[in-house]
Amino acid sequence: MTRGRRRERRSDEPERRRIPRQRVQESAFVVLKRDSLLRIGKPRPVAAGRIVDISLSGIRVQYKTTGIWACRFDHLSIFADGERKGIDIDDIRIVSDFSVERSVNGTCLRRCGVQFGPLEEVLKRDLGRFIGLYGV
Repeated sequence: MTRGRRRERRSDEPERRRIPRQRVQESAFVVLKRDSLLRIGKPRPVAAGRIVDISLSGIRVQYKTTGIWACRFDHLSIFADGERKGIDIDDIRIVSDFSVERSVNGTCLRRCGVQFGPLEEVLKRDLGRFIGLYGV
């Protein structure tokens, strides 16, 4: 296992994903949620962050934590400024989560890669619409 910073993909490198991710506007963000301890009721928000890039198969998010540990979450909701309703995705798998930088006040900026499970047609349509509207 390697330690330290992960390198970003160079622009001349080929994309290895089956569905390439697309960068989005700064106004797009995500809310990370975790199931309640008793699994009763709605999942509770545990962090919010900015979307780095997105596709129909996954998302990369940048978020802040207090301390050096990753934020544990089971669900996520995708939003953009001015939108009242978000896109809720429950079937997710965290692929990577690493520290990008630490500040002297104890907060840590992290970057997380999430893979979506099989999406329903309605969810695919909403996600495709979101990417079309907010992709750059």
